[in-house]
Amino acid sequence: MVESCGYRYEDVASHPIALLLPYSVHSYGLVQAYSMGIPIVAPSLRLLSSLHSATGIMGHKGPGNIPWRATSEHPIKTFLMRGDGIWHRPQPEPFSPCCSSEPNDACDAPAVAAWLQFADWYTWPHVEYYDTPEELVLTVDILLRNATLRQLISEAQRSFFASEMRRAEGHMRVGLRRVLDAVRVKKGGAAIS
Repeated sequence: MVESCGYRYEDVASHPIALLLPYSVHSYGLVQAYSMGIPIVAPSLRLLSSLHSATGIMGHKGPGNIPWRATSEHPIKTFLMRGDGIWHRPQPEPFSPCCSSEPNDACDAPAVAAWLQFADWYTWPHVEYYDTPEELVLTVDILLRNATLRQLISEAQRSFFASEMRRAEGHMRVGLRRVLDAVRVKKGGAAIS
């Protein structure tokens, strides 16, 4: 199957590893790579939190491209946002001091880490992390040289993703059953349970 970008899923799935340089805490492309079993190498929470608080590398803090809140101390300078059909730079909210307890601020690395810890790649098992450029090179080298290790990681990722799909399906079935029961009871019938 050829996608609009010209790549087939088989081509993408055959990549030996995926190096993550995130711009958002969620990416559907990353979910697809993980579900296909492509071993993922990502910056550690400590490294990414530090990079983001210093540079604003993560322009989006969630699905839907929700930006981090600009403050007078830390205006978001490097990323444009789209609103009302036009692109603009977000301005700091008036009288909005940076507050490390505000989850929408990125004042310092610990404040950023409080939010980033929920990013997909930090909640999934079987993701490889690096703290330094040297660790990145070493991790990539080990993975590229060891097809058996890549295969083990790939199988573990696909197994975890499949179990999460089964778990989500179970939640959906329970929710649907509750809705149907509520409708039947409201109409004077008996619940299915």
